[in-house]
Amino acid sequence: MKSILATDLAGSLLKNNVVEKAHKEWFNIMAILLKDDSVKKFAAKPDYFRHIHAIMERYLGIKDNKLTTLFARSLFQMCWLAAVKDDSYNKEYADFLRRIKGRFRIILVTSTPKDIIDAVLKKISCADIFDNIITNKITEEPDKDKLLKCMKEKPMFYITESKNSIKTCKELGIKTIIAGWEKIQSWEKQSKNKPDYEVKSVEELKKLISRAAP
Repeated sequence: MKSILATDLAGSLLKNNVVEKAHKEWFNIMAILLKDDSVKKFAAKPDYFRHIHAIMERYLGIKDNKLTTLFARSLFQMCWLAAVKDDSYNKEYADFLRRIKGRFRIILVTSTPKDIIDAVLKKISCADIFDNIITNKITEEPDKDKLLKCMKEKPMFYITESKNSIKTCKELGIKTIIAGWEKIQSWEKQSKNKPDYEVKSVEELKKLISRAAP
């Protein structure tokens, strides 16, 4: 059985500015619908999803987290899909994943609902890369840690641009590789949640994978 390489999407394969544009567009649309420009300020907050529930409750006039999650995420997926262009991805990384697909099973771990991720991958001509896609349902809040915990087989590496899931990967015994070609990360000296590896380019990633699994 081939070893598994798991990867996320935003910042590694898909360029960060796509998600950032869609994120801001969501708050811009809700500000227009509510006729309240102050809504736009929540886009920059780290706990933005808590504010999303409050915003949707104001607009829908109903307090129901499952329902507000469904409508909020549906609108975001529209914004996100619209922001994706045929050049919105890292072609070098995509080509690398295609080259090693014969040696590994390539798994995409993303909180984006399956129907939307299929459309995104089609727009950027990357639908052929992945052997499997693990994702949250649109009625669920985005949670990649939950997805990693639900994987039936442990990946050899999890390649990600985000440091958010490093703690979970350590708990699961999954080695992490931070893909730093979109964003340089900073780490506290005493932090226990540092990645196992950090690469600044796809070429560095290629060498790392070759050393680990010749």
